[in-house]
Amino acid sequence: MSRVVCDTSRPLPHSAPPAPVRLVENGRLQLRILGQLVRRIAELLVCFFPPLGWLLLRQTPLLGERCFSRARLEELIVSALASAGPVGIKWGQWASTRYDLFDEPLCKALAALTNPDPDPDPDPDPNPNPKPQP
Repeated sequence: MSRVVCDTSRPLPHSAPPAPVRLVENGRLQLRILGQLVRRIAELLVCFFPPLGWLLLRQTPLLGERCFSRARLEELIVSALASAGPVGIKWGQWASTRYDLFDEPLCKALAALTNPDPDPDPDPDPNPNPKPQP
């Protein structure tokens, strides 16, 4: 039985960077790539349709802000970004810190996409070694 030894004296070979994705290659349309692109666009449209629709309905003169609340719009935006995947979550985290670009209620709503700081010791025991009572 042979043993595999990790040789750290030689640097690891670098892999070649991935080839760029081209929609047209050698004069031919790449249908598989086009299908993936169309599918992802459709997924994002489905994710962002509720907040966009809510925003448009808020602009109507008869119903407007009486029926379509700002708080619900912010909930829909957070939900859409969360369902859009890692890039949507990262964008929401970035936007939650940009009070200079977005208003405060939206930034606070987007802060839901950030993880809270973990508590290093949730239940600190002031006396780890208690003496037995006689």
